[in-house]
Amino acid sequence: MYRSQALFLLRDAVTSEALRSAVAPLITSPGERQHMAQRARSLGRPDAADRLAEVLLDVATS
Repeated sequence: MYRSQALFLLRDAVTSEALRSAVAPLITSPGERQHMAQRARSLGRPDAADRLAEVLLDVATS
């Protein structure tokens, strides 16, 4: 199952055939991989690790 910038399978539906069916289009289609990568990058936050660390430290010291 595709979700814009990611591929996921529901835990109860994970079988070797389901995984093969989900991944096969990505293996055979460089354009689809590139498109997914672009969409994923558009959501990325370069400072995500630092922001998460700050939140965790704030919670730990509260």
